Amino acid sequence: MKRFSTAQLCLAVASAFGAGTWLAFQVAPEPAPTPAASAAPARSGPEQCAGRDREWLARALREAALHADEASTRPSDRDLDEEAEDDHRSRDDGDPIAEALSDRREERSAFSEAVDLLTEDAEARAALMARYAEESDPTLRARMRSLLTFVTTDDVTRMATALTSDSSPELRREGFQLLQQHTSKSARDTLARALEHERDPKALSAAIHASQRGERARGAEVQKTVQRLQSLSAHDDPEVRAESLIALSRWDRSPSVERTLAQGLGDGAYEVKEAAMIAVVESGLRSEPLKGQLLRIATDSGSDPKLRSRAEDTLRSFALSDAELADLGDPSEYARAESPHD
Repeated sequence: MKRFSTAQLCLAVASAFGAGTWLAFQVAPEPAPTPAASAAPARSGPEQCAGRDREWLARALREAALHADEASTRPSDRDLDEEAEDDHRSRDDGDPIAEALSDRREERSAFSEAVDLLTEDAEARAALMARYAEESDPTLRARMRSLLTFVTTDDVTRMATALTSDSSPELRREGFQLLQQHTSKSARDTLARALEHERDPKALSAAIHASQRGERARGAEVQKTVQRLQSLSAHDDPEVRAESLIALSRWDRSPSVERTLAQGLGDGAYEVKEAAMIAVVESGLRSEPLKGQLLRIATDSGSDPKLRSRAEDTLRSFALSDAELADLGDPSEYARAESPHD
């Protein structure tokens, strides 16, 4: 298994946390030296990060994220001259990971590299999970969670599963969020139990959202999930109803889901109507009744303008008659239904 240095992890995670984070490593105050470290020669940048232990890395992650926004707006940071920047980049030549992560315009690439590092280095994962468990800053927790969500290893699954059983609804919600990309049987079982027993609306909504990846499910598991999602689509909480509709469109590809989507299009809550439109597109259903509902929303002057716009966008995947196109006002953006005389 490939191993990565602490310097690479430090740079990767720092870059993934935000555009100003690597700069924050450079400007953050230097930790006080310990007696054991005082005799060591002074180092800076990645070499310094590599020379510290994992505890220092955890502190550095926290300091870097907390100082990132401040660092990105300081005049001294904004006005760094091009010569110094070019010199910094030239030191990264020959190291594809450092080169990709030091480019602030390639944040998605940096994020991907950080996920790869964490996926392949068990010690690095353990350090970040320990830091996550101790961290109280919600912004930094969210940044760490965004990384760990895509690290689908067994130890992350176990950590997420433990959170889903916590007495705190907020921690349960975080646990479900961490399982969004996990498709293992154990992860699916955890989410299935949540669909049955979770009572907090926000935590339940997160569990439903995480349940959308059911591509490995088969047979009875699919049937049970579809039945539960159909029931949840009538839940008292609009966010739960909305998430249920989108999840249903991915679990249930049969025509029977049309009735549930039609009910969603007629729901009184904005977010449920919007979710139903997304679900219509996801499901591939293009029936006349669904089209009629969408046309009524799109042409209703009393409807929310954003909702009307969403309905118009959804109708672009339907075949429309000349009269329907005329009602919508811009025929060039929609598919014209074939006439028998064409």
